[in-house]
Amino acid sequence: MPDDGSLYRMCGQIYTYDELKAASEAELAELNELQGTNFGFADYLVESVHTGTIETVGDGDDYDA
Repeated sequence: MPDDGSLYRMCGQIYTYDELKAASEAELAELNELQGTNFGFADYLVESVHTGTIETVGDGDDYDA
């Protein structure tokens, strides 16, 4: 899932793709270590959106920081 300008909601906060990637880095590293996997951020994002952990809420034009 490439950076297409979408905005994401995780734990009640709105993130850009880059912000979400940075915010998820530690959790993804821990998951990979515990599960013996090597998922990248794109895989993590797809699965998190699929399970509802992370929501796509719009694009950058829809949000004023």
